[in-house]
Amino acid sequence: AAKTITPAYNVHSLHSYFLKAGNVNKPILYSIDRVRDGRSFCTRCVKAVQDGEALYTSEISFHKAKPHSIEHQSPMPKVAQPGDLRDGKEVIRDCLADPKVKLDKFHRAFLERRLDDFPSTFDIKPVCPDSYLLLKPSEPRFFTWVKAVGHIGSDDRLHQCVAAYISDSSMVGTALLPHLARGFIPSMLFSLDHSIWFHHHKFRIDDWMLYETESPIARM
Repeated sequence: AAKTITPAYNVHSLHSYFLKAGNVNKPILYSIDRVRDGRSFCTRCVKAVQDGEALYTSEISFHKAKPHSIEHQSPMPKVAQPGDLRDGKEVIRDCLADPKVKLDKFHRAFLERRLDDFPSTFDIKPVCPDSYLLLKPSEPRFFTWVKAVGHIGSDDRLHQCVAAYISDSSMVGTALLPHLARGFIPSMLFSLDHSIWFHHHKFRIDDWMLYETESPIARM
């Protein structure tokens, strides 16, 4: 979608819906609909189709860069720095191998699946390992340091795409923080929709970024 927009416009929001599970062994066709090209905003609609069925749709808005009329933001949370933390894969492996940690059948399978699905293209360091492992109930708020493995390059739009890809990685786990250690066993875990707002278009996803997730409400 970004390749259909001139460099004067930067993505500022996208709203996505995951409609159907796909098959990674089959090709996916992406179509781009040029919804609108305005003086300040451009809009694109993306649809991913496999075997004739829509798997995913997204409305993406691009904005022409202009001076800010107002500006403020929340302060950076005070958390441990990535150099003082362990890798997420190491945290999970140590937990699974520790005979002192008592895990029920589901919890062990949950951590093993998380380890198998760990993205090889990212370094992930949880700020609180106990919360990351969901060993005890805690408030549904979580901090993780993330960065892409290797050098991405200087294309701002590529960094935005990679950041969007990883941003959905721990949403569901955050909602489980108060419940999994109390015996709740989910029948399935996946995202139905996902929205992102980009407040700055210049950042590097191959540098450490603090990823904060919070689940203010859950009803199932």
